Amino acid sequence: EGALVYPRLLESRGLNGERILKINDDITLNLERTSVFPDKLLIRTHEEGSLVNNYVNGSDHNEHLYHDTEKMAAVILNDDDGVSV
Repeated sequence: EGALVYPRLLESRGLNGERILKINDDITLNLERTSVFPDKLLIRTHEEGSLVNNYVNGSDHNEHLYHDTEKMAAVILNDDDGVSV
């Protein structure tokens, strides 16, 4: 069953870029920056029966990517205008 949540950043920035994100009363993530995308990322799609290759800047996606090793979670986190997960 789904639930509506309002995540909150409990600690904005640690010394090494760590962040603490409280999802709800049961889930709190201890986040560290992570980097999994290459600088040049290939996105392949099919359009009208043809294969289309699009390259995007992977660094843009890495900028907001965090993980919690203990809970095996990864999130894209943006707090430019409120918290978006």
